[in-house]
Amino acid sequence: MPSKQPRERKDISGSSPNDRSMGQVQTFRSAWNHFWFRNVPPHSLAAFRILFGLYLLAYFLAFAPNVELLFSNHGVYAPYLLPDLGLPVFWAWLLYLFTLLVIFGFTLGYKTLFLTPLVLLLYFYYFTLNFATNNTSFDRLNLILLVILCFARLDGAWALGKRAVPGKGREPGVSIWAIRLITIQMSFLYFGAGFWKLISPYWHTGEMMHWTLIGPWGTPLAFSFVRLNPPAGLFTLLTWSVILLELTMPLMLFNKRLQVYAFAAGFLFHLSIAVLLNIPEFMNCVCAYVLFVNPAMVQRYGNALFQNLGKVFTRLAHE
Repeated sequence: MPSKQPRERKDISGSSPNDRSMGQVQTFRSAWNHFWFRNVPPHSLAAFRILFGLYLLAYFLAFAPNVELLFSNHGVYAPYLLPDLGLPVFWAWLLYLFTLLVIFGFTLGYKTLFLTPLVLLLYFYYFTLNFATNNTSFDRLNLILLVILCFARLDGAWALGKRAVPGKGREPGVSIWAIRLITIQMSFLYFGAGFWKLISPYWHTGEMMHWTLIGPWGTPLAFSFVRLNPPAGLFTLLTWSVILLELTMPLMLFNKRLQVYAFAAGFLFHLSIAVLLNIPEFMNCVCAYVLFVNPAMVQRYGNALFQNLGKVFTRLAHE
């Protein structure tokens, strides 16, 4: 006689364990896709493209007085990974001006599918030529951001050659994955810096803060502040304030109620680094704050801003 197969048990709702397992898998898959791949308005990435492009323009324009010294074979440079890539002075200047032009086009959102990888390639050239030997985290962050942006759609809004008028019509959405990657990267950057200071005994007193301000990065303003001979407790307070800020920034940036305070604190923090330590390059972190804002809110306020700017330029053109 054929043996009887055991019947699958069902609970009071009539669902079997297999059904419940499949339901949980589908729920997880849906949540995963919603978090990483749902479509959002393209304005957040467009705003970041503009801010980051302006940052890169300022970054490279700062080298204008020293192009021959830093980027040509008549100057002093330190190749990294690749062999000697220094160009003659004329070609070094030509490549430098071409780099500025490419970054300007990237900022305007012109042909970003082509220009973004080109910006990455040019940045990597200068990185291997001279930047890498400085071993700075802002240079590595710039490379990471450019790699991510190469695969993202950046010309969905506020782009040169885009026919849709801002605020009129519906721009096609873009996948949120690039926004997720950049915001997670920024969170790890802040938390990692704070955690490293937390576990380093050198940062448990104010001495590291004191000597940093009068070290090779210190500006005249930083030296003037230290000459005031403030109490040691003030340096300790500043040190632990920095550690607390860096450890809590990821939580504040993702919390809608605390975002405004995180943006203000982060801006003041990086501004103080620029003013006291002459390291304005970390303003690339501030550029990324817009990606933590709800994309629909960026769309609404951004369109209003561009409409007002358009009215201003139209009025000036007719005067």
